[in-house]
Amino acid sequence: MYCEKCGKPLQDDEQFCPNCGLAVGDAPTAGSIDFSQLKNQSVQKAVAIKEKVEKNSRKINKKHLAAIAAVAVVAVLAVVILSAVSNTVNPNQYFKSESELEIQGFDGYASVSADSFFDEDEFLTDLAGGEDGLLKIANTMLREELGGYGGSMTSWGIIEPDDVLYELQRGAFDYSVDKSENLSNGDKVTVTVTIDKDSLRKFNFKKKIKGGESFEKTYTIKGLSEVTALDPFEYISSVRYDVVDNRAEIVYNTTFNKTYGSFTATAYEDDRLQIKDGTGSVVTTIRFYADAGSYNATKKISVRIDESADAYLARGFSFPLVSKEYDPVLIDYMSSQNAFGVAEFNALKLKANEKLNEYSPVYQKAIFCTDADTRSNKLVFIYTYKNDDDETKYIYTYIEGLKIDSTGKIVTDNVELRTDGWWSMSTYDSMDALIAEFQSNWSTVKAISAN
Repeated sequence: MYCEKCGKPLQDDEQFCPNCGLAVGDAPTAGSIDFSQLKNQSVQKAVAIKEKVEKNSRKINKKHLAAIAAVAVVAVLAVVILSAVSNTVNPNQYFKSESELEIQGFDGYASVSADSFFDEDEFLTDLAGGEDGLLKIANTMLREELGGYGGSMTSWGIIEPDDVLYELQRGAFDYSVDKSENLSNGDKVTVTVTIDKDSLRKFNFKKKIKGGESFEKTYTIKGLSEVTALDPFEYISSVRYDVVDNRAEIVYNTTFNKTYGSFTATAYEDDRLQIKDGTGSVVTTIRFYADAGSYNATKKISVRIDESADAYLARGFSFPLVSKEYDPVLIDYMSSQNAFGVAEFNALKLKANEKLNEYSPVYQKAIFCTDADTRSNKLVFIYTYKNDDDETKYIYTYIEGLKIDSTGKIVTDNVELRTDGWWSMSTYDSMDALIAEFQSNWSTVKAISAN
C-alpha cells in the first residue's frame, strides 16, 4: 500500500503517511486517534530503524576493514618486492642484442670475440647504484688498499668512473662461446658469462647479483655480407722468359684499375697492385713473383702473389688464385743485324747522338758485332769529330746485349749507351782502324742495313 499523495510505501496498520501526514483511506478523525498507541508505534519504528542501521553499519565496517586490510597487505608486499627487485641486478638483462654485436668479417668467414656479448660497464655501474656509487667504491679501494688496486689507483691521482670500471672488470668475468670463428648467416652461437661474485663482493656494491654465477644466451648470426672474389692476375699483361739469362720478367698493365664489389684494385708503382676498400683505405699492396726455374720442366712460367688465398676473408675479399702459369714470350740474344727496323734503329741512333753531343759529332755508320758461342752482341755507332788541333778523328758509342723476343720485337728496356776509355774517349785516325779492332774481337761484324 502506498500514500496517495507522496507515493511512499505504507504499512497495513498505518493511518497516516509518516512522510507527508496524509490520512490513509477512511482515516479516523483527530478526536478518535489513540495518540498513545501512535506514540508507541513511532517509538517501536524508530528503535527498529536504529537497530537496522547499526546492523548494516557493522556489516559495512567489517567489509571495509577487510578490504582495507587486503590493500594494506598488497601494498606491503609490493614494497617488499619492489625493494628486493630494486636492490638486485639481473645479469641476463645485460646481454647485448643481436643488432649490437660487433661481428668482424663476412658470411662464412666472420669472427666475434666472446667478451663482446655482455655489457660489463653498464652491469657494474648499475650494481654500484650509478656513477656516484662507483666513486664511493673507488674511495673504499683507496682507503683499504685492496691488493694491488689501491696502489695503482692512487698513482692516477684523479679517479674517473671508467678507471674504477677497469679495475673492477679484471678477473671478475669469464666468457665462453661455442663458436667464434668462420661464422655464417643463420649460425646459432651460445655464449656463457661466469661472474666471480667473490671477487666483486669485497667492493661492497650497493646492489646484489640476482641468480647464480653463470648466465647464457643464444644468438642467431645474420646480416653478414658476401665475400668478393678478386683476381690479381688481371693486372699482368704478359710474362717474358729470357733464355740467355734464364730470367723471367712480368709485364704489367700500368694503367690497370678495376672495381670488384666494394673493392678497387689499382696499379701501384708499376709493379704492384694496391687494394682499397669502399672507404678508400688501403687494405693491402700485392707483389708478384715469377719463377724462371719452372720453364725448363713445363715450358711455362709460374707467377705467384705474396698473399694466401684466405688472408683477407675477414676483410671481405678472397683470391681464387694465388699462382698462375703463363706461356711466356721468349727473349733470345739478337744474332742478326737484319732484325732492325728503320724506326727502331733511328730511335737508338738518336740516343747515341745525345750521348756524344759534347763532341759535336757527325754520324758515319753503324756496325753490329755478334758471337754465337758466347751468345752476345754489340751495336756500335761510329762518328767523326774535330779535336783541339782541328784534326778529324773517329769515335764511337755502343750498346751491348741487345735481345729480341719471339714476336720479332727488339727488347730495348733499360738499354745503356757506353763509351770505351777511362780518362778519355778512345779515338781512331780512320774508320778502317776502328772497324779492324772490332773484327779482331768478334766473330761476325756486319754493317747495319737500316742506316
